[in-house]
Amino acid sequence: MILTEASQKPGPAARVDADALQSLSLSGYQVTESRFSTGRTDRGAYPVVTPEGRLAVAKFYPKKNGERSFENMRQLWRSSFGAQRRPPGLPEPIAYLPELGVAVTERLDG
Repeated sequence: MILTEASQKPGPAARVDADALQSLSLSGYQVTESRFSTGRTDRGAYPVVTPEGRLAVAKFYPKKNGERSFENMRQLWRSSFGAQRRPPGLPEPIAYLPELGVAVTERLDG
C-alpha cells in the first residue's frame, strides 16, 4: 500500500484516498509525494509520474464531477489560452480515468 499523509489520517476521506491511490498505482501512475493542499476538502490532488514518464498532477473528483472539469480543460487547452500560447495559460490535460474519477494534468513548476 502507498503511504501518504492522507492515508495516515483516520476517517473515511483518508480511506477513500488510500484506496484511490492504490488503484492509480495499479494503473501505472507513480505517486511521488504527499497530497497537495488545494483548499478543497472534497477533492485530493497528488503529484504523479505518468506511465510514459511525464510529471503530472492527479486530481481526484467526487461523484464523477471530474469528467466535466477535464472536458472544460481540454477545450481551454485547444483555445488561444492553452497550447497556442507561450507559455500556455494552463497545464496540459493529459488523461481522464473515469473508473477512478481522476483528471491527470501536466505538472508545472511554481
